Amino acid sequence: MADVYLTQKELSIRWRKAQSTIINWRKAGRLPYFQPLGSKTILYPVDKIEEMEQEHTKVPEEVPPTKKTEPEKRKKPVVSAPKRDWRI
Repeated sequence: MADVYLTQKELSIRWRKAQSTIINWRKAGRLPYFQPLGSKTILYPVDKIEEMEQEHTKVPEEVPPTKKTEPEKRKKPVVSAPKRDWRI
C-alpha cells in the first residue's frame, strides 16, 4: 500500500490554521514530515496526522440531566394611567 501524504496547504486547510503556523510547528518539532531528496516540497503523512488528531481531540463529558422547575410566575405589567392630551 502506498503512503498517503498531505501538502502544507492541504494540512492548513484541514486544520484551519495559517500555513505559517504549520511551518512554525514543523520547525519546533511538533509535526512529523517528509521532504523528498532534492525537493522543496514538504509532505505530512496522513496516518501520523490522524494519530495526532485522535490524541488531541477532546471528548465532551456527559452532563447529568437537570431537574426541571416550575416556571416563575410572571407579574402583571404595571400600567400607568393614560396621559391626557394637553392643548395650549
